[in-house]
Amino acid sequence: MEDNFQTFQKGLQSEQSDDASVQDNFQTFQKGLQSEQSDDASVQSEQSDDASVQVSNTQILNTLSGVLKQNSELIQMMQQLQLNGR
Repeated sequence: MEDNFQTFQKGLQSEQSDDASVQDNFQTFQKGLQSEQSDDASVQSEQSDDASVQVSNTQILNTLSGVLKQNSELIQMMQQLQLNGR
């Protein structure tokens, strides 16, 4: 009878050890998941930064386009003045 009890106790200890191992594995999995979520957030932030840069670049191009148009108009005015001065 005592042998059966000891066997039962050993089985119980083994079960508790397995439970602890499962818990460790779950915690490791959770940490991996948190790390993955953190990486996803970083990627999202990077994409947001890229979008901001793209908007800035578009604004710069629009500004440069406006400056080039004004320069072209100035050149035409100067040419007209030269023609009028002759």
